[in-house]
Amino acid sequence: MAAKQLCRNYTLYILVHLMNPYLFISKRIITGNKKNYSANVLKIAVGTVAVGVVVMLLSLFIIRGFKHQIEYKVSGFVGNVQISGYTDAWTTENIFLSPDTLNAIRNVPGVSFLQSFANITGVIKTNDIIEGVMFKGVGSDFCRSCFSGKIIEGNFPSFNSSLNDSVVVSKIIADKLNIHLYDKIEAYFLQNQQPLARKFVVSAIYESGFSDYDKMFVLVDINHVRKLNKWQDNTVGGYEVFVSSLPKIENVSKTITTMLPYYCNVQTMYDVNPQVFDWLDLQDVNVAVLLTVMIVVCIITMISVMLIIIIEKTSMIGILKAVGMRNTGLQKIFLYKSAYLTIIGVIIGDAIALTLSFIQIKWGIISLPQETYYVSTVPVQINFLDFCLVNLLTLLTCITMMMLPVKFISNVNPVKSINFE
Repeated sequence: MAAKQLCRNYTLYILVHLMNPYLFISKRIITGNKKNYSANVLKIAVGTVAVGVVVMLLSLFIIRGFKHQIEYKVSGFVGNVQISGYTDAWTTENIFLSPDTLNAIRNVPGVSFLQSFANITGVIKTNDIIEGVMFKGVGSDFCRSCFSGKIIEGNFPSFNSSLNDSVVVSKIIADKLNIHLYDKIEAYFLQNQQPLARKFVVSAIYESGFSDYDKMFVLVDINHVRKLNKWQDNTVGGYEVFVSSLPKIENVSKTITTMLPYYCNVQTMYDVNPQVFDWLDLQDVNVAVLLTVMIVVCIITMISVMLIIIIEKTSMIGILKAVGMRNTGLQKIFLYKSAYLTIIGVIIGDAIALTLSFIQIKWGIISLPQETYYVSTVPVQINFLDFCLVNLLTLLTCITMMMLPVKFISNVNPVKSINFE
C-alpha cells in the first residue's frame, strides 16, 4: 500500500509540473469569475486595453496617411528633388545641363524619373476678372502618369516639340474665373516692361486638393515659356527628380549635388515646402503624447484591476500558502492572469482598428474640409511595423508593470487571510 501511494503521489507530482499548476489555477480564476463582482472589473480591464490599442493604431495609421497624401500631392508639383538656379525656382532664371549629366542623374540609385520645367508669372483675364497665376511649362518628358490622377475633366495634352496652345488649369482657378473645359482664355505676361498677350485653350481641369498650389499653377507647353523668355531650345528653368522610395530622398539629393555645376541648387520637397512638413512633424509630437497617455491609462487600469482581484482572492492566496506554495508561484498565477487579459484586449483592439481602417479606406466615411487639411477624407495607411510596435509595446509595458501589484502577495499572512471575506 505504501509503495502504491508513493507511486500515485509521484505520478501526481509529474502531472502537476507538466501541466504548469500556476497556469492551471490562473485559468480557473478566469473561468470561475463569471458571476463574481470581479467579472465586470475584468471586462473593464479588457475594454480599456482594447480602446487604448484602437486609439494608438488609428492615430499612427492616420498620421501616416496624411504624410503619404501630402508627399504625393507636393511631389506632383515640385518633384521629390528639385534642381534649379540659386535665386529661385519660381523666377525666369534658366539652367543648362548636358545630356551626359542628365543621363548620370537618371542612373543614380533610387532615381526613377527626371523631368524638366520652366516657370513664368502671368495673369489670366476673363471678362472683368483678372487672376495672377504661375504658368508652369512642361514638355514631352513630363510624368503624365504622376499627374493623371488629379485630372477631373478633359485629357492631359501632349506637349511635344511643336508648340501647343493647350493649358491645364485647376478647379479653383476655373471656378474663380468661370472657365470651362475647351474655353479659350487670354493670358498676359510682362517682359522688359512690355505686356505680351497669348491665347490658350483649356484642355483639362485638375484638382490636387493641395489648395496652395491649385490656386497658383497653370500647366502649359514649356516651349511657350522658352519663347516668352527668349531662351534657347535646350535651356529650362530646372529639373524635378522622382525617387523610387521616399526614404532615399536625402541620399539621392546629396549624390546629385556632387554631380552638378556650381550654379545649380538642389532642394528636396521638404526644403521647398518647409511649413507644410513642419506642420506634419508637429502631428508626430501630438501622436507621441497620445500614445503615452493611452499606455499610462492602460497601466493604471490594469494595476487597479489586479489589486481588486488580489483582494478578492486573498482567502485563496492564504490556502495556497498554507499548503506550501511560494510567493513566486502565487505571483506567476496573477501574472498569467494579467497577461491573458492584456492579450485579449490587444486582439479585440486590433480587430476593431483594422476593421475601421479598411472601412475608411474603402468608403471614406469620415470627410474633412479639403481647403484646411489638403484631403477630402481622413487618409489611412496601414503600416505593419506600426501595428507590431503598438502590440508589443502594450503587451510588454502592461505585463511588466503588473509586477508592482503582485508584490503585495508576499505580504499576505496565510493564517489571517484564510478566513478573509
